[in-house]
Amino acid sequence: MKLNPIFSNHMVIQRDKEIRIFGEGSGEGSVIFLGEIRSFSSDGDRWEITLPARAAGGPYTMNLVLDGQPVSVTDIMIGDVYLLAGQSNAELKMSEIEPPKADVVANDRIRFYHVPQIEKASPFDHCWDVATVENVPEWSAIAYYLSAELAKDDGVAVGVVGCYQGASVIQSFLSEDALRACAVPLTEDDYHPDRTNDQFADWNGNSWIYNNMFREIIDCPFRAVVWYQGESNTGTGEGMYYDKFLGAMIGEWREVLRQPELPFVIVQIHDYIYAYSPSGWSDVQEAQLRAAESIPACRAVTIRDLGQETLIHPTNKKAVSARIKSAIDAIFA
Repeated sequence: MKLNPIFSNHMVIQRDKEIRIFGEGSGEGSVIFLGEIRSFSSDGDRWEITLPARAAGGPYTMNLVLDGQPVSVTDIMIGDVYLLAGQSNAELKMSEIEPPKADVVANDRIRFYHVPQIEKASPFDHCWDVATVENVPEWSAIAYYLSAELAKDDGVAVGVVGCYQGASVIQSFLSEDALRACAVPLTEDDYHPDRTNDQFADWNGNSWIYNNMFREIIDCPFRAVVWYQGESNTGTGEGMYYDKFLGAMIGEWREVLRQPELPFVIVQIHDYIYAYSPSGWSDVQEAQLRAAESIPACRAVTIRDLGQETLIHPTNKKAVSARIKSAIDAIFA
């Protein structure tokens, strides 16, 4: 038996929602956490224990015995956990934007978890990291700036789970069932070249990210999802259907995460003068706004006026993160 990797030292658990502790394998187990004791058995691939919701606090220690083997997870905080998903603009690191030194500040209430990507390793794969001056440069810039702003509000710990992949298409984030339900009348010529590019093919097959990355965190409660993707869906004919895929994804994620009203913040892609298809690019921008307007508990973040239209990866992620934070505040106002 083993514990899911997200249960590692320094993790953040979402406050005010049931606590789900889960893993895989067969055998007998027990969990001790916050005065609660649970014993269980598993005869299949997956097991789960639920504990009552708790208010913000910590640090705490979780002790388990899994098929006779003791396991401890230390320095656990209960606070707010956000899922950051999408493609390379969600992934772009602090070290890649060369932020002012004053922007990088150690804070033990800010934490980051990275779902491993197929093409490269991260020092934070399958583990939680606490914000330090040494480590933050390797974090997603959006993850750091957003968590730093959120942590100022009420003193609770903030955790960001990064589940993203550069040059990824939205179809990779949906299950096969969801894709069948939202089929659209397109030919291969209608899609963006990233979909079939040999360099990106490993993760751009239908449902690949859903099956190989998202499913790792599918049982985690979150406070909100930040979705920053769309550049690789700006083909000549596909952009106008982007809101259909996005609506299907939001509906599916809310269902499988067991949070039917989970808020989503949709970051509209910026203006880019070198777009493969200018019409496809604007179609996605408009579709993102339509989705945010038509889906409950969604907000769009518009960043077109921030400029940097010659860069596929704008470096002004601090300003973008400030707008994401404002959208989150509006949802919970």
